[in-house]
Amino acid sequence: MFTRKEGAVLTPARIRRVGVCWGVCTSIALLISACTEKPTGLEMPPQALQSSPPNDYVTTPAGWYHRSCVHEIENGAHVDKRRRVRRRDGTTYQIPNCLYPARIARPGAEARSPTNNGWIEYASTSQPFGSWYQQLTASWTVPAVPVASYSGTQVYFTFPGLQSNAFIIQPVIQYGRSAAGGGPFWAMASWHCDDGSNCIHSPLTTISAGDAMSGSVVASDCANGDCTWTITTRDVTTGQRTILAVADTQNYWWSAGGAVEVYGLTFCAQYPINGVFYSGISLYDRNLNQVSPSWFPYIQPGTDPSCSFNVTSTGTSVNLYHNLATVTASGGLTAGGCFMTNCYPRITSVTASGNAITLKDQNGNTGTITLSGAAASGGLTAGGCFMTNCYPRITSFTASGNAITLKDQNGQTGTITLSGATASGGLTAGGCLMTNCYPRITSVTAQSNTIILKDQNGNNGYMMLSQ
Repeated sequence: MFTRKEGAVLTPARIRRVGVCWGVCTSIALLISACTEKPTGLEMPPQALQSSPPNDYVTTPAGWYHRSCVHEIENGAHVDKRRRVRRRDGTTYQIPNCLYPARIARPGAEARSPTNNGWIEYASTSQPFGSWYQQLTASWTVPAVPVASYSGTQVYFTFPGLQSNAFIIQPVIQYGRSAAGGGPFWAMASWHCDDGSNCIHSPLTTISAGDAMSGSVVASDCANGDCTWTITTRDVTTGQRTILAVADTQNYWWSAGGAVEVYGLTFCAQYPINGVFYSGISLYDRNLNQVSPSWFPYIQPGTDPSCSFNVTSTGTSVNLYHNLATVTASGGLTAGGCFMTNCYPRITSVTASGNAITLKDQNGNTGTITLSGAAASGGLTAGGCFMTNCYPRITSFTASGNAITLKDQNGQTGTITLSGATASGGLTAGGCLMTNCYPRITSVTAQSNTIILKDQNGNNGYMMLSQ
C-alpha cells in the first residue's frame, strides 16, 4: 500500500515538487512496491526564494506567478476543472491556458540577505494515504498594522488552508500588495493555486486591524473523485465575505491550521507585533468525522532578519509568534522647519534618563520617547562647529545589545545604555550631492516595540526593542 511516512517536515514547496511522482505512484501502487515511501526529495531542506519576483511575475500566497496567469473570479461564480467560469447569470467564459511556469523556488540559490521570503512559520497535519479532508474552518483576529512601511512587492499573508499533491486552497488576509491588488492596508481574498501555472482568487476586500475573521474550506457535491470546493473568507465584524467556488479533486490530504507567508520583508518591524493566533480550528475527514489533529510546528531555518518566530498549538488552536512587543515605546520628535537661509530640520540632541529618551531639534523643540519595561541613561548632544554653513546634528542612531550608539557631524559619539532591554537596528543618515546638504537624522519616533528613524532624504530605519 502507498503510505506517507510520518514525521517528515512537509513544506508546501516540497509537496508540490513531488506531485507528479506521487500521481504516477498512486496509479501503479498495486504493481510497484517500491512506491510505498515518499520520495527522498521531501526530506531535503526548503529551497531559498529570490528576494523579488522576476519580471512580469506577481506575488500570490502560493509563490510567484506570471501576471497573465492570475485571475480574479467574481463572487457567486463557479470554476470547473477545465477552467471554464460560469457566472451567476449563467454566462460563461474560459480562463486561457497559462504559458509560464510558476516560480515557487529557485533551486540551489540563496535569497539575497537580509530578506524574509516564503512560508516563514506554520503548523500542519496530514491524513494517511487513501483519506482526505472535506472541511476546514478557523477563526482569528486581523493583527495590528505593521509599524514599518511597505513598498513595491513587499507583502505579508496569513491563512489556514488545505493542500493536495498539486493545489492549495486558502482563505487569506494580506498586508501589502499582491497579484490581487492591495497596498499598505489589510485586505482579504480566497485563493486556489496549482503548482504548474494557474492561480485564481475571489475579489480582494479591505478589512481593518482588530476585525474578527473566519475562514472555511468546504467540499460538496463530491462524485467520481471530484468535488466543488468553496473557499470563504469572512470579516465577522463587518459581515463582508469574499468567496471562491472551484471544482477540483477530492484528495486534499494536507492541512495548515495557520501559516505566515511573506515576500521581500527586510525589517522585523514589517511584521505585525506579537503575531497571529488561530482558534476554533475544526477539521473534518472525508466521512465528515471531526478529527483531533496533532499540529506539527515549522519555522523556516536561517531567517534573516530573525524576528522571535515561534509556533505553539493545541488540537483547536495555532499560535504564530513574531516581532514580540515585550518592551514598548511611544512618543518622539520630528524636527521642525525654519525660515532662514541654509537652515535644515535636524535632531541635535538625544539624551536618556529613567524611562524617558529626550530629543531636541535645531529650534529647541523637544520631544520624549517613553519606555515601558526598560530604563535608559546617557546620550549625545551634537557638537558645534566653526565653519560657514555647519550645523550641529545627529547623523547616526544605531543599536546592538543594550547600547544605542549616537554620532554627530564631527564624528563624536555618545551611548544610551538600556537596562531591562536590548535593541537592534537603526539608521545612519545618507549623504547628498547638492550644495549645503548635510546628512542628518530628522525624525525619531516610537510605536509599540519600534523606534522609527528618518533622515533628510526620507530614508527609514527601525530599531527594535526586546527583553
